[in-house]
Amino acid sequence: MIKRIISLVIVLAIACTSLVGCSAPAAEESAPVEEAVAEEAAEEAAEEAGSGKVFGFVSKTTADPMFIGTYDGFAEACAELGIEAIYRGTDDASAEKEIEIINQFISQGVDGIAVIAADYDALEAVLQQAMDAGIPVVSVDSAANPASRMTHVDFCNTVTLGRKMFQSAAKACDYKGQVAVLSGDPRVAVFADFEQGIRLE
Repeated sequence: MIKRIISLVIVLAIACTSLVGCSAPAAEESAPVEEAVAEEAAEEAAEEAGSGKVFGFVSKTTADPMFIGTYDGFAEACAELGIEAIYRGTDDASAEKEIEIINQFISQGVDGIAVIAADYDALEAVLQQAMDAGIPVVSVDSAANPASRMTHVDFCNTVTLGRKMFQSAAKACDYKGQVAVLSGDPRVAVFADFEQGIRLE
């Protein structure tokens, strides 16, 4: 259920940003909305906004099972709403390759782009070019900077997840000794967030 909701949120975020005034009515704080009702309303809005369109999905690596699963859910949500999904990615988390792929999507005239960014800042120029061309841009999981996209969809609070990682490591060491932290590329937002959480803890 959670995977489906996240996938739908990604698709809806792209679909709705392509329409003027596509937004859900504000809800009273004292009247919580049932999950099923909210999901149904989101599906109806996305179907109206996205039917017949083409969305491109750019992954920073095609080898990561989590990103493959993210695209599978994205493609499934697109198919249910009459949207064609196209998947492209890099072999080595290359921002340069992502820029090339995004340029191809712009030339192709896709109706929306979702990107798992290989670098927080490096995609800014090409993603601004996409938005200037009227193509909504959403970053997923590994964020592009705010100037590079219209919104960002994350699976969890990655700083909090970094703290939980360190808590688990500390417990495994019986809260004694030293713990080495080996991280990925610090230019990738999710790795920077993990490190921040670890340092905070």
